[in-house]
Amino acid sequence: MPMPPASTVSALLLPGAAGLAVTAGLGVAAGVVLALVLTTGAPDQATIGIVEDELVVRPLGAMRVWALSRGVSVPVSAVADIGVADRRAVPLGLRAPGAYLPGVVCAGTYRRRGSKSLWMVGRTSRVLVIDFVDQSYDRVVVQVAEPEAAAIALRRALLG
Repeated sequence: MPMPPASTVSALLLPGAAGLAVTAGLGVAAGVVLALVLTTGAPDQATIGIVEDELVVRPLGAMRVWALSRGVSVPVSAVADIGVADRRAVPLGLRAPGAYLPGVVCAGTYRRRGSKSLWMVGRTSRVLVIDFVDQSYDRVVVQVAEPEAAAIALRRALLG
């Protein structure tokens, strides 16, 4: 079956994989795989910023669907650490809820030994890791185009 034009795919990707599969005339399973491949290669899977006195992390595009989350907003005072790590070095835990396809997407809530993390990661080897204290999530793991630069910018913004 031929691929739909790229403009059709990107226009239909934002509402979710189900809309893509039906509108593109693909089977549901093929539509989900197609959506995964097309959305997780993007350099940024979330927006990160400081609004007033809160750190705000919001998933972008189809990552909202895969993560089953609208992101997090936490007080700046609750940020314990900001760093960069190899994706495989950060422990996952049990997914509940979210999506996982090895090497393609790791999105959603992951629980491990009393901690809870929110992942918004596609195809990347380095991730931005933000740790919190006394919040619903203990950690957020995010794919951004330049994690080292993002970590430096966030640290500066939190200090200044």
